[in-house]
Amino acid sequence: MESNEERFRKFKQQMDKEMEERRATNQLIDSSLCLSVVGIFLGFIPYLGWLILILCFCYSCYAYIKTLSSISLFSILICSVSLFVRYVYVTTV
Repeated sequence: MESNEERFRKFKQQMDKEMEERRATNQLIDSSLCLSVVGIFLGFIPYLGWLILILCFCYSCYAYIKTLSSISLFSILICSVSLFVRYVYVTTV
């Protein structure tokens, strides 16, 4: 039979593990949103902008697949719109 202390220790270890996983997913979500916002501003650098925007889009897709959060979906939307605006800007100028 397990004592209350052993059960509490196992419970605490399990909670600590879940908190670490949540922290990691939150960092992934935050970084994908930050990269997409940075991609908006750095995306208009000639030649290098395409690479930045495509990498931001790929990272946002990776974050969405891993976490399935709405913030990651929003960052995908931001990257898609900035890629479209970049394409329109390049083809019309």
